[in-house]
Amino acid sequence: MGAYQTYPMNWRGISLTVRYNPDYSASYHEIYRVQLGHLEVRCHDPLPITSTGYCSYFTPVSHIEEWGGPLEFVKAWLDKDAEQPEWKAQNEQSRQLTLF
Repeated sequence: MGAYQTYPMNWRGISLTVRYNPDYSASYHEIYRVQLGHLEVRCHDPLPITSTGYCSYFTPVSHIEEWGGPLEFVKAWLDKDAEQPEWKAQNEQSRQLTLF
């Protein structure tokens, strides 16, 4: 199991942390001949990819590399999921001021 790399990130004014391990499982690689990566996204706020602010995601490293690295992958993932009607509604509601 490889070491994690930690990256700070800002997405649309929201601070988050991306942790990435490009060599998560040697046995997975031996069996499937695919290098398995692990991404963790942590934030104090809800995100389009997680309502809790934490997301753990396993994927072949080649998928991460196709996007140019972990930060670019996470940004594209967030941007894509931010187009979902549920996130748009939640995001709009969080901007509205309420008296009660």
